[in-house]
Amino acid sequence: MKKVLAGMLACFLLMSLFAGCNQGSPAPSTQTTDTSASSGQTDTSSAPSAQTEASPASSTQTEEPKPVTITYLTWRANGDSFPGNFVADFEKKYPYITVDYSTTGVDIENYVATQKTRFLSNEDIDVTSIRPETLEDYVKAGYLEELTNQPFLSNYNPSMLDELKVDGKLYSVPSSLNLLVVYYNVDMFNKLGITIPTNWDEYLAVCEKLKANNITPEIAPGKEGWPMYVQSAGFPEELLVKDPDLFKKIDQGEVKYTDPIWVNMLTQINDYYKMGYLSKNVLAYDGVGVENEFKNGNAAMYFHGEWIMGDLSGDNAPSFQVGIFPMPFNAPGEDISLPISIGVSEAVSTSSPNKDAAMKFIEYMSSVEGGTSLSKNLNAFSPVIGVPSDFSPMADKFTALFKLKSVDFFWNEMYSGASSEYYKGLQAMFAGQMTPQQVAEAMQKEQDSKDTSQ
Repeated sequence: MKKVLAGMLACFLLMSLFAGCNQGSPAPSTQTTDTSASSGQTDTSSAPSAQTEASPASSTQTEEPKPVTITYLTWRANGDSFPGNFVADFEKKYPYITVDYSTTGVDIENYVATQKTRFLSNEDIDVTSIRPETLEDYVKAGYLEELTNQPFLSNYNPSMLDELKVDGKLYSVPSSLNLLVVYYNVDMFNKLGITIPTNWDEYLAVCEKLKANNITPEIAPGKEGWPMYVQSAGFPEELLVKDPDLFKKIDQGEVKYTDPIWVNMLTQINDYYKMGYLSKNVLAYDGVGVENEFKNGNAAMYFHGEWIMGDLSGDNAPSFQVGIFPMPFNAPGEDISLPISIGVSEAVSTSSPNKDAAMKFIEYMSSVEGGTSLSKNLNAFSPVIGVPSDFSPMADKFTALFKLKSVDFFWNEMYSGASSEYYKGLQAMFAGQMTPQQVAEAMQKEQDSKDTSQ
């Protein structure tokens, strides 16, 4: 994928400002109008033309489309809001389409396995959420319908679409932007006179001061496995900043996970844990448990994605003020880079028996109306031009961060087999069952298995 994240951030910032300036006045519609018989909609805003009155076939324009049911497979869920409320909004707009949706939960490995099984067995999948690390493989396997010439793509900035192209063609559309930040207890920081760190040395000093005051510096969920990506992200992200082609070199065999650069990075993660800067019982916490611990004031910081802001604001806000800052994994004198990604995209299956209706679902996601519904129900920043970022009381806190340099999520760049071994290895390493060298060896073994299978 092309490295256009810096331009993407600048474009998103302009999009946010534009949307904010236009609130209160109706935005021009960017949704494609379907005048075919299958749409079931006609333009009644003006008097019929003579040609329409004289046409004996005009009655066909009022025929109701036949009811159809499409399936939607995703791993994402936000209570009743997503997919539930979003699907309900879509079905109000297209009452002849029923969406039978299913979610697998946040276990990414389980989701990908379920998705691959359904693709391979030709089970009904009309629309599905695509993980970044699986996109290219799915395209090469012929699972995804090409979207390159769809009119609704004009609702996105081209730089965002470039991130999703495979061999110059588009097979999915972005549905949200993800970024990683440090959520912190503002009251706790103020009480101890702690200022926001701007580099890694300052961050470690903050951790040391918190620890000296018997406060757990950072808390993280390690029980489920996949959140270990996020908890440890600062360390491999720094490698990616220094060498944007690192994982490409690993894929090509020029660099190995067993090389000192990766083993040393794993050692740094292990040392960070051993120093007591990360909660000792990290492997006992799931996402809900960690959020409760943080909200109860049992840790000062929580490094995670923007997708949890709804759990920490509004009616769900803790008794203390919650602030955010970018994880400063940079060295003194270097710029801070913000981990940001098109975390998920949506695609139509080539085996879908209901492609017209499935495409309507993607078209709705790509409109201002649908993008707004998706943003509010998923508590996520929308990549659709014109959608305001007012889905959460905390959303404004993120605006300034979009001005920073950016770096993609490191796990998006990795072979999925190696990335799975990575988070499993971190769990084992924290449990004292594996050394950094052994984790690296397990990752390289999985990487080698990919190379020999191609």
